[in-house]
Amino acid sequence: MLQLPPKYAGRAALSPEEAAETLGISEATFYRRVMPHVYSGAILSMKVGARRCIIVSSFLAWVEQQIDLQAA
Repeated sequence: MLQLPPKYAGRAALSPEEAAETLGISEATFYRRVMPHVYSGAILSMKVGARRCIIVSSFLAWVEQQIDLQAA
């Protein structure tokens, strides 16, 4: 199971940059490969002002689902 880095523990939401760091990928790759799933609603998010915040529980569930699909 994917774990958040300790500095993000207890957070309800992450910025796209923080989510990219959690996955260990570049921000450019995150925006190209993951953000379409955020925009489609597959990963829940919310806007706070101009900033997009990715809901941690939804993000982690999506990652686990992608791991399961890769293993199948």
